[in-house]
Order: sequence, then C-alpha cells, then structure tokens
Amino acid sequence: MSQQELTSYRLSSLQDPTDEMLHALMEQVAERARQSTAKFRAEMHRRFELIAHRASSNATQDCLNEFDTPLAAPSFRATSKK
Repeated sequence: MSQQELTSYRLSSLQDPTDEMLHALMEQVAERARQSTAKFRAEMHRRFELIAHRASSNATQDCLNEFDTPLAAPSFRATSKK
C-alpha cells in the first residue's frame, strides 16, 4: 500500500478497509505509541536524575520549583502527518 493511499484513507462505515490497510494503519499507530512512550520515559528519567542530583546537593526547594509544570502522559492517538 502506498503512503498516499494510507494517508488519504479515512475509516468510515461506507468503505471497509482491506486487511492490508488495517495492518498498515495499526503499524503507524504502534510506531507513534512507541515514539511517544520513549519520549515520555526519557523526560521522566531526566526529571528523576535532576531530583537525585539536587537532593544530593541539598537544593530540594529549587528542585521542586523546577516541576511546576506537570509531566504529560504519553498520547497514543493516531494523527495524520501533513
């Protein structure tokens, strides 16, 4: 299946997707989920390392101020690239 076909296809009740289309769509969703999860884990690791470093240097309050913005959970939504 070509990238153009995959990008232009929209799930609807008017046209059933082929098994090949479903497989390709699910592969895209899975890849985006892996990327999102990897990004989330890397950010979590960075924050834990920062906490550990600052805690060891007795800068706890500065460390807490760093995290005023909550860590966003990974997004597993399928989005089309344009």
